[in-house]
Amino acid sequence: MAIPFLYNTSFSANITVANTLTVGGTGSFAGNVGIGIAPQTNRKLSIQNVDADNELEFYGTDFTNIYSRTNSGMAIEVIGTGYIKLGAVGGSLTIANSGSATFTGHVTATNRITVAGSATGSPYLDFTQA
Repeated sequence: MAIPFLYNTSFSANITVANTLTVGGTGSFAGNVGIGIAPQTNRKLSIQNVDADNELEFYGTDFTNIYSRTNSGMAIEVIGTGYIKLGAVGGSLTIANSGSATFTGHVTATNRITVAGSATGSPYLDFTQA
């Protein structure tokens, strides 16, 4: 069931969207929003993860930006045992929960690369041929 809002729409309570919410003008939410799940405490937007079907997808031909307008910083985290993967045509970066990173494609560094060993080991670069 779709609930269409065609003009300026404002909500001041927590919102749970289980099916479709369409806003044709502008919409503002003063409370927390849950998509497929009840709004979570201290989270402005909560999206339920069901069978890895919790994607945010941007459509169109223009460049897409994700911004954090803050002076404090921004974290993209997996809280659990999963990994983070940034992918593009031609290569990707995967960061495992251990902190290990895997790059596919080419890696370019401008200026320098620093390799720091642990307190008990020696730093090294390992070059292998596939």
